[in-house]
This record gives sequence, C-alpha cells and structure tokens, in this order.
Amino acid sequence: GQAPFSMLAENAIRYEGDSFAINSFIDLGLQQSNNADGITAFGALSPAIGRDINPALTLSSRISDLYGGGGVNLGQISVSLSASPPTQTIDLSGAQTIADLKSKIEAAFPASAVTVAINAAKNGLQITPASGTVTISDINGGFVAADLGIRSAAVASITGGDLNPRMTGQTLLSDLNGGTGIGTTAGNGIRIVNGITTKDIDLSTVTTVEG
Repeated sequence: GQAPFSMLAENAIRYEGDSFAINSFIDLGLQQSNNADGITAFGALSPAIGRDINPALTLSSRISDLYGGGGVNLGQISVSLSASPPTQTIDLSGAQTIADLKSKIEAAFPASAVTVAINAAKNGLQITPASGTVTISDINGGFVAADLGIRSAAVASITGGDLNPRMTGQTLLSDLNGGTGIGTTAGNGIRIVNGITTKDIDLSTVTTVEG
C-alpha cells in the first residue's frame, strides 16, 4: 500500500494520504463517521499560520474589496452642508474605488466646500465641510450611507466606521497593519521551516503582497 508520508528531494516531507471519512448509518437518515482520517491519526498537517494584518483603507481601495471582500451595494445618499445649501442627492452607483466616491461627493458642491479623505485610523472615511456642519443620510429605505459608515446627524466632521478592506495581491506592504507596514525589510525577510528544510526569503525589493 501507499506509505502515508514521502521524503522529497529538497528534504521536505509530504503527506500522501487523504482526509476521507467512512460513514455508517446509525439511524434513519443519520450518518456517523466510524474512522479517524489520516490527517487526524498522524497529525499530518501543521495548522495554518497567520493573523489579520489589517490593510489600511486608501483612495485606491476598491469598493468590492470592502468588508473583507463583501463589498458595498452603492446607490443614492443625501448630503447636506449647512454652509452650502441646498441638500444634494448624490448617486454613488458606478464608483469602483474610494477615489471615485471622493470625486462624486466633492463634485456635488462648490469647489472646496467639502473634503472627503481617509480617517486618522486609516480604516474609513473622513468627510469635512469647509465651514459649518455636514449631514449624511440614506434615502428611499436604502443603506448605502450606513454601509459606508458615513450616515450621521449634523456634525463638524464625520469620522466613518471601519470598512475593513481585504488584502489583495496589489496591496502595498506599507499599507499593512493599519498603514504602519511591516517594518524595515533591508537585510530582513521571512524564514520558512519545513521539516529539516529552511528557506530565507528576501523582501528588500518587494513593495506589494504579490511582489
């Protein structure tokens, strides 16, 4: 039969088995596994190593990547500036990035009347009028403003909620960990150990997740 493990040329160990279960009926329509699969029996696979490295929101963040990739369904919102009436209904449909949202909201008012930026926590929006207050609400029973974390009564500046953008291959290393990055990469890197094999990966020239 097939040995459960094999040694590769680079001295790495590979598990050759599977994770299949053998099930038996223990009641009408009810099955129960009656074996231990190879992974469980041999402790064949190491647990995944990782944690949330919390990419910062940037103007280039895509709407479809917000909320861990769940995205936001865009539509109309109502925005009022006390110093620049009247209230504007702004259709955010078609926006692909945070930069697009910024352009659509700012363009609805006279130049410099309102500024859309990334908040100090680098996880949401900051919407600030040149003077007075700003109010943002949903219309027609929608949840666009709420989902973007910017629905608010009249305030001097709206600090938006966490939009939790997901990490993609194009995410800058400097944008990881809430925008603090991964520290200096000069002379540093990642060491991966698999059995008796150790590999050091130089990150000194890498700028994005995909390299």
